Amino acid sequence: MTPETTLLSKLPHNTPAKVVDVSGSRSLRRRLLELGFTEKVEVEVVGAAPFGDPLQVMVRQGRFSLRGAEAECVKVSL
Repeated sequence: MTPETTLLSKLPHNTPAKVVDVSGSRSLRRRLLELGFTEKVEVEVVGAAPFGDPLQVMVRQGRFSLRGAEAECVKVSL
Protein backbone atom coordinates (compact mmCIF):
# COMPACT_ATOMS: atom_id res chain seq x y z
CA MET A 1 0.00 0.00 0.00
CA THR A 2 1.14 3.52 -0.70
CA PRO A 3 1.29 6.17 2.03
CA GLU A 4 -1.97 7.65 0.76
CA THR A 5 -3.87 4.34 0.96
CA THR A 6 -4.90 2.37 4.00
CA LEU A 7 -7.50 -0.11 5.11
CA LEU A 8 -10.87 1.11 6.28
CA SER A 9 -10.26 -0.60 9.63
CA LYS A 10 -7.17 1.58 10.18
CA LEU A 11 -8.73 4.87 9.05
CA PRO A 12 -8.83 7.48 11.86
CA HIS A 13 -12.32 8.45 12.99
CA ASN A 14 -14.00 11.38 11.20
CA THR A 15 -11.47 11.33 8.34
CA PRO A 16 -13.10 11.23 4.90
CA ALA A 17 -11.55 8.86 2.38
CA LYS A 18 -12.45 7.34 -0.99
CA VAL A 19 -12.87 3.64 -1.68
CA VAL A 20 -10.10 2.24 -3.89
CA ASP A 21 -10.78 -1.51 -3.80
CA VAL A 22 -13.02 -4.08 -2.14
CA SER A 23 -11.64 -7.58 -1.62
CA GLY A 24 -12.59 -10.64 0.41
CA SER A 25 -14.75 -13.65 -0.23
CA ARG A 26 -17.23 -13.46 -3.05
CA SER A 27 -20.24 -13.16 -0.73
CA LEU A 28 -18.60 -10.48 1.45
CA ARG A 29 -17.46 -8.48 -1.56
CA ARG A 30 -20.96 -8.64 -3.03
CA ARG A 31 -22.53 -7.51 0.26
CA LEU A 32 -20.18 -4.55 0.60
CA LEU A 33 -20.76 -3.49 -3.01
CA GLU A 34 -24.54 -3.71 -2.48
CA LEU A 35 -24.21 -1.49 0.60
CA GLY A 36 -22.51 1.16 -1.58
CA PHE A 37 -18.80 0.55 -1.03
CA THR A 38 -17.93 1.09 -4.69
CA GLU A 39 -14.85 2.76 -6.18
CA LYS A 40 -14.43 6.51 -5.66
CA VAL A 41 -17.26 6.72 -3.11
CA GLU A 42 -16.49 8.74 0.00
CA VAL A 43 -16.52 6.83 3.30
CA GLU A 44 -15.90 7.86 6.88
CA VAL A 45 -15.55 5.97 10.16
CA VAL A 46 -17.86 7.82 12.55
CA GLY A 47 -17.71 5.60 15.61
CA ALA A 48 -16.74 2.30 17.16
CA ALA A 49 -17.79 0.00 19.97
CA PRO A 50 -15.85 0.32 23.24
CA PHE A 51 -13.22 -2.25 22.23
CA GLY A 52 -13.04 -1.01 18.61
CA ASP A 53 -15.17 -3.68 16.94
CA PRO A 54 -17.57 -3.20 15.20
CA LEU A 55 -16.98 0.11 13.44
CA GLN A 56 -19.77 2.48 12.47
CA VAL A 57 -19.14 3.68 8.91
CA MET A 58 -20.94 6.35 6.91
CA VAL A 59 -21.20 5.77 3.16
CA ARG A 60 -23.64 7.38 0.70
CA GLN A 61 -25.50 9.13 3.56
CA GLY A 62 -26.15 5.79 5.30
CA ARG A 63 -24.58 4.41 8.45
CA PHE A 64 -23.53 0.77 8.69
CA SER A 65 -21.80 -1.33 11.31
CA LEU A 66 -18.92 -3.41 9.99
CA ARG A 67 -16.84 -5.97 11.83
CA GLY A 68 -13.10 -5.27 11.86
CA ALA A 69 -12.47 -8.22 9.53
CA GLU A 70 -14.99 -6.82 7.03
CA ALA A 71 -13.48 -3.33 7.22
CA GLU A 72 -10.05 -4.81 6.45
CA CYS A 73 -11.39 -5.85 3.04
CA VAL A 74 -11.96 -2.22 1.99
CA LYS A 75 -8.89 -0.28 0.80
CA VAL A 76 -9.28 3.51 0.87
CA SER A 77 -7.24 6.53 -0.18
CA LEU A 78 -6.92 9.67 1.89
